[in-house]
Amino acid sequence: MSVPRRGRHLIEVARVYMQRDENTAALMMLVKSEQTASETIRYNGFARDMLRDLLKKPPTGMRTDVRELSQRVGIRV
Repeated sequence: MSVPRRGRHLIEVARVYMQRDENTAALMMLVKSEQTASETIRYNGFARDMLRDLLKKPPTGMRTDVRELSQRVGIRV
């Protein structure tokens, strides 16, 4: 599996977690996606939307993690 494809797969897994209200797991998949293929997450609309949602309501104790990932991806916080 190519690196960009692996990054997109992790974003899709994060979407499933978000739909189940498992925001901590979704954030972890987005972090893993960024570590795997940073360009893929930077330009993926679903990932950016999920991060905006997580910025509004971050998982308990993970506000800083959400903000840092959002900044690395290019989302203003």
